[in-house]
Amino acid sequence: MSDKPRLTVKIQYDGFSEDLSGEFDDVARQAMKFLYDIAPKLSILDKLKLTVEDDELIEELGLVMKIAPEGPVFLKDFKGIKTSDAIISYLVGASLGFRLGILSKPALSIDQLSIYTGAGKEVVRARLSELNRSLMVETVDLGEKRITTSGLLRFKDHILPKLIEED
Repeated sequence: MSDKPRLTVKIQYDGFSEDLSGEFDDVARQAMKFLYDIAPKLSILDKLKLTVEDDELIEELGLVMKIAPEGPVFLKDFKGIKTSDAIISYLVGASLGFRLGILSKPALSIDQLSIYTGAGKEVVRARLSELNRSLMVETVDLGEKRITTSGLLRFKDHILPKLIEED
């Protein structure tokens, strides 16, 4: 028998009912499928919702980055990566590290980003300002930045393929 915790959910909606049990991710997917099946409008609304699937992103990101309790770590030195792309990459690592329970927060400070990217603080501030204006990054606390969903999508579609390609 598995040591993993199991989630049990009973959903009732407008005469429809479903009992679900299993690992968290499986139950969450089954619950969403059930809701989409009984409420087609949810499925239509989902077409407008901007999301980046963690499973797919984690699998691809794992080729170039690992997340240590101290923060995101690139597996190799990527030459030629723009500072703004490096900032986005590290913020993606922080976000996923937080969601996976490895890191205590989903944001990084300007000092941390300067150390990670090897760029001076003023350069990091300037790039963060640009990324903030383009809605790729948001400020969570004074001096701390977090990736946005738009930033995640940019990373997945434009930056990550370049990082993987350099292998």
